[in-house]
Amino acid sequence: MEPFASTTAEDQRPHVVLLASPAPPGHLIPLAELARWLAEHHGVPAMLVTFAAADLAIPDARSAVLSSLPTSVATATLPAVPLDDLPANARVETVLFELVQRSLPHLRDLLRSMSVAALVPDFFCSAALSVTTELGVLGYVFFPSSFSALEKLEPAAVEESKKAAEKGTFSPTYPVGPFVRSISDEAGESVCLEWLDRQSAGSVVYVSFGSAGMLSVEQTRELAARLEMSGHRFLWVVRMPSLNGGSSAFGSNGGHDDDPLAWLPDGFLERTCGRGLAVAAWAPQVRVLSQLATAVFVSHCGWKLTLESVAAARGVEDEHRRPGRVRRGGPAATRAGGGRRR
Repeated sequence: MEPFASTTAEDQRPHVVLLASPAPPGHLIPLAELARWLAEHHGVPAMLVTFAAADLAIPDARSAVLSSLPTSVATATLPAVPLDDLPANARVETVLFELVQRSLPHLRDLLRSMSVAALVPDFFCSAALSVTTELGVLGYVFFPSSFSALEKLEPAAVEESKKAAEKGTFSPTYPVGPFVRSISDEAGESVCLEWLDRQSAGSVVYVSFGSAGMLSVEQTRELAARLEMSGHRFLWVVRMPSLNGGSSAFGSNGGHDDDPLAWLPDGFLERTCGRGLAVAAWAPQVRVLSQLATAVFVSHCGWKLTLESVAAARGVEDEHRRPGRVRRGGPAATRAGGGRRR
């Protein structure tokens, strides 16, 4: 069996092992922050485990997240498993499920090689809880999403949840967080930050639908046209579009060698040069939102993005037309505090 790629800590105390799914980094970041929180604020030995397969992730972004962790958090990468028997058009959920299932023997061997207090997989890896039963360790599922219903908005849904809780249907739930990275956790320079430093305060529309958000080709080109027509300055994180004609909140085309900027309308980058900046796949979002030039955030309103926006006092406008806090007369939003890049 292949060895594990790891930075295992010398601490021999029982570790809390956190298992991150091979989903885009938007799902990795909250789990990494939980590991940091356990190690730095509670002195609990923690290890963050990831998968070698990067087909569902953005490799550069994943590396940036892992490299930002303190040395008090150990890391390990499970060996790759074969998936070539799956259909070429297999749904991403199927690929994810099979990847987790086929990696369980590697996970089992890793846990047996160390002292483990508990295993905490994210909700895409909940199948890993079967290993905790075998090894006799505690198991929890990390679910970093917001509440799905508020009593005043969806009374029927809330009432059903109450009934289920009274019947004991729900497992014990422990609120933690919220986890929002600090600016210092996104070290290093980037083209985005250098470009934002040259823009006027409150002048830039930041557009990103998250690491898992995927627009169709038509939606990508329509968004480009509207940004160009708006006349506003913009920073747009462009992901590879879905090539099947639809859009997805969680998807991948399985190829990261493709250039998402190549799918923009002909001449778009040249016509908007200087006024706008389009970057491929990923940007240091916490630092982008902290910039004085960033005025408003156009997003799919994923929970992690929402928390980061609130922490940076940014107005958010969303593709499903959920409300954002935007100042009248333009795209700029009020913000608490100021200053350049911090």
